[in-house]
Amino acid sequence: MKIISRYVLREFFKIFALTVCGLLTIIMVFDFFENLDLITLFHAPPKLFFYFLVFRVPFVVYQLIPLSALISTLICLNLFARNREVVAMRANGISLYHLAGPILVLCFGLSLFCLILNESIVPAANVRSRWIERIEIKKKKPLYMFPTEHIWLRNHNNIYSINWYDEKNTTLHQVSINEFDDHFELVRRWEARTGIWDGRSWVFHDVNVKQLDQQGRFQLTKKKRERIPFPLKPDDFTRPEKKIEEMSYFELRDYIQQAQEEGHDATFYLPGLQAKLAFPFVSFIMSLIAIPLALRTGTGKGIATSIGLGLLLGFGYWLIFGFSLSFGHAGFFPPVIAAWLTNTLFASFGIFLLLTVRY
Repeated sequence: MKIISRYVLREFFKIFALTVCGLLTIIMVFDFFENLDLITLFHAPPKLFFYFLVFRVPFVVYQLIPLSALISTLICLNLFARNREVVAMRANGISLYHLAGPILVLCFGLSLFCLILNESIVPAANVRSRWIERIEIKKKKPLYMFPTEHIWLRNHNNIYSINWYDEKNTTLHQVSINEFDDHFELVRRWEARTGIWDGRSWVFHDVNVKQLDQQGRFQLTKKKRERIPFPLKPDDFTRPEKKIEEMSYFELRDYIQQAQEEGHDATFYLPGLQAKLAFPFVSFIMSLIAIPLALRTGTGKGIATSIGLGLLLGFGYWLIFGFSLSFGHAGFFPPVIAAWLTNTLFASFGIFLLLTVRY
């Protein structure tokens, strides 16, 4: 039995490696020509353009692994069937489930690999790729999570307003802080001309404090210098803006939590958070579908048919997954359903085929 398992894994992995390399080559060639304007229009040095493409590779590989697992499973088992190896195994008492077991285990391992890859290498590579394109080649200014002018944010029962932030001198200008009670009624308002970071906290200068007294009137107090709790530090103003694919699961989770605490609507990001857990398991789900489909085709189908069927299934998955995530971003679907609906449908279909296959 161990010899058969090793043989199946070896044949599958050879096809899988060739599939990944082939698809990666095709996509990177298209990517090369699609981004050629970085050289022709922005005069990017060839070395820098090469680095831009290299840093895109991890994300492309992450996207290709599920499709490659699907196509490899179809080709591998189709070749076994065409060469009568499946019949020989069945004649020697080897069940279809034992034949499919090594492939399922390997595809589950690929899913775990994708999960780790998307938590480590992919986000950092995407950040570096966009930085090269936007900053080093197109010479645009960096995008930060917080603007430097007309900043508004909410933290608990407080609403903060900053006219502008001086990054060079780490100074806030024209700051106002409105404190509300649990009924969202204003109880205190701070106004300061400047706020300067002293290494530990913000020190505000020329401060006016309007405090609500017991008679329901605001009393004005002026202070030359005052330390007032403020939710942001200088590093927060220079933190680069990141897209969903440029953050790991935990980074995105913290970003959503911070946005919600500051009163921002994080609906758009919630499906993306769930998708970071859902998408890596597509490799395993695709193998559930590919195994019974490959065995159902019998001996009359070839490699071209297997590749075509794999591309068709992959396109179908991406189409449904894209629509589902779009509905989630728009708030029509709950985040969990938006990210996991496609996986659930395809996994159910694969299990049904696997339980009903006869060969």
